[in-house]
Amino acid sequence: MRAGALRRIKQYARRPIRPVTIQQLLSRSRGVSDSDHVEHAEWLREQLPVRLAHRLSDFMQLPYVVLLNARFHEMFRLNFQAFDSSKNAAPVHDAASSAEFAEVLHRLVRSTDDMVRTMQEGYGELQMLLGDLVELDSFIDRVFVTRIGNRLLAEHYVAVDEARARGGGHAGVVRQDCRPAEIAEALSRSLGDRFQERYGARPLVVVEGQTDTEFSFVPEHLDFVLQEVLKNAMRATVEAHIASGSRLPPVSVEIMKGSFDVTLKISDAGGGMRRDTLDRIWKYGYTSPRRTQRRRQC
Repeated sequence: MRAGALRRIKQYARRPIRPVTIQQLLSRSRGVSDSDHVEHAEWLREQLPVRLAHRLSDFMQLPYVVLLNARFHEMFRLNFQAFDSSKNAAPVHDAASSAEFAEVLHRLVRSTDDMVRTMQEGYGELQMLLGDLVELDSFIDRVFVTRIGNRLLAEHYVAVDEARARGGGHAGVVRQDCRPAEIAEALSRSLGDRFQERYGARPLVVVEGQTDTEFSFVPEHLDFVLQEVLKNAMRATVEAHIASGSRLPPVSVEIMKGSFDVTLKISDAGGGMRRDTLDRIWKYGYTSPRRTQRRRQC
């Protein structure tokens, strides 16, 4: 990499990353004025390269043996390409340039589609080579947090820009009427079909509590997280009880709405986990399924 590129990365990495709330995303929805939409675009033009520069700086501080890995090298290349594209995006000043910027963001999002798989493969190769000699979990956490945040910001802007163009009423990627009960029930059906096909049995998922709860959130994110937790609870239930031939105990999803937050509690009768696994469950590369040992995705 040329010295000029390194200087630009360091320059942008010295700037702070500004956190964004759900309420701020909602305030930048379809109903904003043209000037507010342009201001939103200019904020993104300034902030996205800053966020990417922080992660590129992290890459450059990794041990040399990690950067020699072809997958991690490709990860660095993808992040630098996204940094360069966002940094060089043309200013936004009207509807036409807003649409052009939305296209830049769309390409940026698509350019990182394979990032999870690439990181997973690279991490697996380094584990086989180095074992626990190099600790990468905190680095990977930061990479994925930035990736999720950048994709959310970019997809929100693109959705708002498209909604403004067609006159729709969708507030970007945030839904003000996100209903966890509906998501949990839909997942119980789709996951139940998969368990029926694989195990010949499906645990019953009981959704209870304040099932009429609605709140402002990103449905796709809640769907992803809830799917992973439910899948683990259902698998533990099946593997703990299927051999007995008795009726499978239900998995419970309890929805509790407080004054300032919403809590989802997933409970199962799968027997829990061994104490000696508690220190390993949050490490990338750890998997708990019996019989088939495979690496979980990063």
